[in-house]
Amino acid sequence: MARRTDAESPDSAKRTKLLDVVPWIVVWTGEPAIPGEIIARPNGIAYVDELPADRGRHGELLHRGVRPVQDDQRGKPLFADINHAKERRALRLLLCQVCAKPAGRTEAGTLWILTVDAYEKALEIGFSQAPVCLPCARLAVELCPRLRAGHVALRAKEIRHIGVVGTLCAPNPNPLNPNEIRVAARDYAAYFDDPLLPWVLASEIRVELSDVTVVDLDEDWPPATNRPHPKAATPCT
Repeated sequence: MARRTDAESPDSAKRTKLLDVVPWIVVWTGEPAIPGEIIARPNGIAYVDELPADRGRHGELLHRGVRPVQDDQRGKPLFADINHAKERRALRLLLCQVCAKPAGRTEAGTLWILTVDAYEKALEIGFSQAPVCLPCARLAVELCPRLRAGHVALRAKEIRHIGVVGTLCAPNPNPLNPNEIRVAARDYAAYFDDPLLPWVLASEIRVELSDVTVVDLDEDWPPATNRPHPKAATPCT
């Protein structure tokens, strides 16, 4: 998370704080996409130059995302674009998606904040957004117009991996290139036991939250701690 440190008036400092806070999971203009040609195999999709790190715990092929660069080469943040590799890491380790430190946790559980639409969608297919810490959650409500328009803050005691979201691919019937693929569906939500999972290029992890309490960020108490949740990110088996 980046902030300016120039001396400013209180009012301009507040505006600067809101404009210059860049969530850790955001993509920057100077970060190049990691190349990777995807082909069809008899049992699913694969990278031509595949590495062990390209697969998740359930054999799903992971979207490679972008290559990190030095701070002075990053360019400008693209707030609408998510670095899915960072988001997956934040969700797996329960890190704050804004500052990359451990997400806020109390006896009521780990903290999430979502727009109302995202919350309603997550209730149907699972949560793919990473959690937050309490200070960043409060700042996000100031910073993000969509959250200001309406949001749901919640704490969850149980977090369980249930699947992925990504691009569903299929073989392209081309006799001249039997390894060619086509896109069958975007934003496809697959459980880990979905028979189509080997054909999904997974960009996001899906988790199921249980023992959930909706909270008010202004009244959330006791203060969030920075200890990892003892039941964090239980893999689905």
